[in-house]
Amino acid sequence: MTVIALAWIYILLGAGIYLRNRPARIAAVSLIAVTAFKCFLYDLASLGGLYLVASFVGLAIALAIVSLLLQKYVLVRPGVTSSREKAEGKREN
Repeated sequence: MTVIALAWIYILLGAGIYLRNRPARIAAVSLIAVTAFKCFLYDLASLGGLYLVASFVGLAIALAIVSLLLQKYVLVRPGVTSSREKAEGKREN
């Protein structure tokens, strides 16, 4: 169930990024946080051994991807350029 929820949330996040809809992106990140807490508190309690390790690794990879998308698309304010964009602009001149 958690994997299906994360798939739908990633679709919402992708749509929010593609359509440049900030409320959709924030909603997707909020739902990811709720799903991660549910995974830690409920789903992982019933696992043991290698299944527990694989679940932690999968969750870590999913949250790392979310953090990269969060930095690049959700937390960016309109009209504000990042230091990387400024450096690339200086190289072009």
